[in-house]
Amino acid sequence: MAQSDGFVLVYHLSYALVFSNIVADIQILINPVNLPENSLPGTELSRAYDKDVAGKPNAYRFLNKTKDFVIDENFGDVTVAYPLDYEDVTTPKSWVLYVRVYDNERTHSTTGTFTVILQDVNDNPPRCSQDIYVIELPENIPVDTSLVSLTCTDLDGTIPNNNVTYHLIKDTFSNKTFTLTKNELKIGPMHLDYDNSVFSEMDFKYTLFIRVSDEGIPALSTIIRIILRVSRINEHSPIGTMMAFTFSVFENSPIDTLVGKITYTDGDWPFNNIQYAIVGGNFGIPPKFYIESDSGMIKLLNSVDRETVSQYKIAVRITDVANDALPDPIRQRSSTAQVTIHVLCHFAVCQHPYHLALERRVRHLTALAMETKIPHESSEHWDNNNIG
Repeated sequence: MAQSDGFVLVYHLSYALVFSNIVADIQILINPVNLPENSLPGTELSRAYDKDVAGKPNAYRFLNKTKDFVIDENFGDVTVAYPLDYEDVTTPKSWVLYVRVYDNERTHSTTGTFTVILQDVNDNPPRCSQDIYVIELPENIPVDTSLVSLTCTDLDGTIPNNNVTYHLIKDTFSNKTFTLTKNELKIGPMHLDYDNSVFSEMDFKYTLFIRVSDEGIPALSTIIRIILRVSRINEHSPIGTMMAFTFSVFENSPIDTLVGKITYTDGDWPFNNIQYAIVGGNFGIPPKFYIESDSGMIKLLNSVDRETVSQYKIAVRITDVANDALPDPIRQRSSTAQVTIHVLCHFAVCQHPYHLALERRVRHLTALAMETKIPHESSEHWDNNNIG
C-alpha cells in the first residue's frame, strides 16, 4: 500500500512460480509498478508467491542490491524502505528489481524482474525570491511604472505540477490602480492618488496580495504581500472662486470691520490647507487693511476717508501649506488674488448740503475741463457761498 495526500493506494504485484521437474520463471502479473513519491516506509508494492504450491515455504531475495526497497525473505512482500523524493537528484526515477525465489531446500530457484516507476506528486508549492515587498513611491509616478517583477519557481519535477501562474488579489479601492501581467506588477490604468480621504484612512498605503499557484491537483499556492507607501507631492496650486474680488466699506468704519472674504481651495491633501497674506497695495502706517491668514477675511486696520481715497486695490497671495513630502517652502505653490475695495460715505454725510454742493462743484469743474456745458446750471452761479 502507498500513502499520498491522505489517500491509501494499494499496489499488488504477483509472481507465479510453476514447479514441475524444474522451477519455472516467475510470471509478472502487474508490470510496471507506479510508486508515488514520499510513500511511507513499509508501503507494500507487491508480493511474490507460488500459486501452485501455496502454503509451502519458499525463500525470496533481491539479486541486485538496493537500499530503496525491502523484500520479506519468507513471504515475498516487497515494500518501500524509506520515503523517496522525486525532486532529489540522487534518487532514481525508476528501478528494475531482480527477485530470486528458492524452494524450501534451496535446490531449485527461478528469477523474475519487475520495474518500479517513481511518480511525481504535487508536494511543492511555488517559492519566490521574496515573500514581502515594501516600496515607497511618490504619487506622481507615471502610469505603467513597474513595481515588482516576481521571480518564482516550483521544485516539482514534472508538468503541470511545476507550472506557475500569478493572480492579483484586488480590492475595490485598488482595482483600477494596478495591473498584473504574468509576473510583473505595474501601476495603471489609473495613477496613484495621495489626495483621497479614503486613502487617508488606509494610512496612505496599499497592501496588495499576489497568489502564485502551480497547476497540480490539488493546486498549491504561495501568497506574496506587497506594501506600497505613497508619498505626497504638491501638485495643485490654490484656486479661487473668482478671478478678482470687489468689496465695499463705509468710511470712518471702526477698526476690525469686516470688508470682505476671499475664498480659495486646494486639491492637495490635507485639503484647503492654505494661508492668505496681503502682498501689495496696502500702504500707510499702519496699513488700512489686514487679512486673517487662515480664513481669508479682510478687515479694517486703520480708518478710511472717502474724500481722501475712494478706492483701494490690494494684492493677496494664497499659499498652500504642508502639502508635500519635502518641507516648505521647497515645493510650495501659491496664487495671487486682486482685490478692489470701494470706500462709501454714509447716507447722513453724503446727503449733507455741503457734501452735495461739493460734489456738484467737482462735476462742474470736470465739465469745464472737458469743455462740456452742464445743463440747467451756469458757471456764474458758483462761488464760495454755494459751498456751505
